[in-house]
Amino acid sequence: MPVCDGVYVRAAEQQDADAVDQLFLYLDQFHAEARPDLFRVPSDKPRGETFLQAVLEDPRQHVLVAVRNDEAVGFAHVILKRLPPGNPRVERQYSEIDSIAVHPSAQRLGAGRALLEAALNWAASNGVHDHQVAVHDFNRAARRLYERLGFAPSVTLLRQKL
Repeated sequence: MPVCDGVYVRAAEQQDADAVDQLFLYLDQFHAEARPDLFRVPSDKPRGETFLQAVLEDPRQHVLVAVRNDEAVGFAHVILKRLPPGNPRVERQYSEIDSIAVHPSAQRLGAGRALLEAALNWAASNGVHDHQVAVHDFNRAARRLYERLGFAPSVTLLRQKL
């Protein structure tokens, strides 16, 4: 079922590997342009041919793709995690949105929101209702999306570079 302008979300399949890798390349370029002191643009195969296969074989990970006109225009990678109890922390099971990207040609069509909602629904279907995502300060559009879906700051990472 399309979410908007012919975009729909489905679980990734192995044949999506090249498209997901190209979306990772777009994401890596975006980060490298914004923060060249932290990121670099990788080769044309940023995650390699085995990334998606490994995720598809791991029941604690899931990749979704946003499709428009039979082309993957976005993806989300979500991981279920468990933090064991220990002083002073309590046990915690949560999902982490590891990566999410939407190609510029499909931005502002609802693909990002649909990917994020599908990732959260997948986690909930696995009994996980606590979610987190790390977002760089320069990525204001992503932060607005997360906040609209109920995410709020939890930890602030401060950095000093001498």
